[in-house]
Amino acid sequence: MKRRFRLYLIILTWRINNTILRLKMTVAKTTDMEIDFHHSTTYVLSRLAGFSAKDAYIIACSSQYVDDAGSAFITPYSKSPNRNTISFTNFHVFEFINSSLYSLNFLNRDELDQSKAAIPFHFLPSNIGHRFTEKIACAKAKTDDSAAWNNLIARDMVQELIDNVELGENKEGLYRLGITMKVLADTYAHQQFVGINIPGVNGVRNIQIIAPDGSPMKEVLDIAPKLSLKKALKFSGLPFQHWKYENNDGQIIVRNNPVDFLAAAKLLYEVLRVYHDKYFDVNSMSENEINEDFETIAKLFSGLANKSGLVRDAEWVKNIKSGSFICCPEGEMEQTDYFAEKETGSWWDEVSRMCPMSESSMWQILGYRKYNKIFLTSKYKLFHNALIHHNNFISKQLIPIFDLCLV
Repeated sequence: MKRRFRLYLIILTWRINNTILRLKMTVAKTTDMEIDFHHSTTYVLSRLAGFSAKDAYIIACSSQYVDDAGSAFITPYSKSPNRNTISFTNFHVFEFINSSLYSLNFLNRDELDQSKAAIPFHFLPSNIGHRFTEKIACAKAKTDDSAAWNNLIARDMVQELIDNVELGENKEGLYRLGITMKVLADTYAHQQFVGINIPGVNGVRNIQIIAPDGSPMKEVLDIAPKLSLKKALKFSGLPFQHWKYENNDGQIIVRNNPVDFLAAAKLLYEVLRVYHDKYFDVNSMSENEINEDFETIAKLFSGLANKSGLVRDAEWVKNIKSGSFICCPEGEMEQTDYFAEKETGSWWDEVSRMCPMSESSMWQILGYRKYNKIFLTSKYKLFHNALIHHNNFISKQLIPIFDLCLV
């Protein structure tokens, strides 16, 4: 009787903790460029660069999935909130890492684990400046008035992708390409912010929403520093937003998101096109057609002013389907919906259906699933393979070259 009671207690604890984790991950909002850029804009840019609709979809979903790749399979016994394993009843194991900033394990909050996601996937350091806090601050990859790279770490990240990441038999290179595009885009959204929690850094005060001509429209109260930073990061992900704030050194920082987002889009297009032309026939679109599509992109950045990224993304999808872009013929992009990791239809959902939980109650407590060899070539595994390779390159190889040891 006591043994059965302990078993029920373990099951109950496991279910409660997983429910809490799902709720926390559902209500949490990302602070990056939002889904309309990482999903729909990246899709359009991939089509502009010449990728097929099917390949562009993989690139776009991989880009957005970085923000959602949390703990798809969590138990209270997870050793780390940044690393988890999928275990199978035939004792095969797949260990994956979490790239979402909101994939913290309820029983093990650890800022070090948070930085393991923030540095390689959201706040790529720039190595610009003299102080340590300046070097680890994110900076946009290229300045507006120069063709030269501003962020050399971002430059070397892209060069590694182009030179050494092969397309592969299962086109696994597309997943790595999407991840790199996400990180590259965030160098514009997160410029001058740091991905590590250091006292006195990331100071934000007196946030103001301003009109396109620079005149103030609305002032946000100088609230608690952490909340003020959260508000600033939220503003940094809105493509239509014009705003300014005072940083920790008392400097007034003016941000023009429509300009920054368009600059990011043009850089992503350049990288996507170079990678595409390495493996496929060169895109036949004319320069005028490409410029016309970029004009449409710029109009959507400025014109879609809803604060919900999901609403804006839905409008982007409508424009893609209706033929607003020359690179996307009307009616294409049949598979348009993006599903976050916990949602039905996601890449993880495909795995959970092909590899269901074991019918044994004890195996269920330990989180074991039935094995299916199709898992090896599933989109979920190919994406997480790319995520691991990207993380290892950034954290273990690239950043140390610049005498930085962060994760």
